[in-house]
Amino acid sequence: MYIFVQGLKKDSQLKDETGKRMPALQVFSLSIQCLMSHLMKMLNKQGTGVQKKEIHWVLAVPAIWNDSAKQFTRTAAEQVVIHVVLPGA
Repeated sequence: MYIFVQGLKKDSQLKDETGKRMPALQVFSLSIQCLMSHLMKMLNKQGTGVQKKEIHWVLAVPAIWNDSAKQFTRTAAEQVVIHVVLPGA
């Protein structure tokens, strides 16, 4: 909900506890990438043989988000090359 509440844009910056700044888009893209990586590691560990290219990745966002928040999420996801389906899109 942070994206929606704060109205983040492509050039927005986030600040950590120590005051260091980082582009919000990069933070969200890396978070998505981390989730994808974790799933792939778990699938490999279980010996499923499922490959990344076989997965249809879907990132859902709350329907109440405005177009700006949806676009921010889409842009972050596209940086890790996944297909994004947003409500009303």
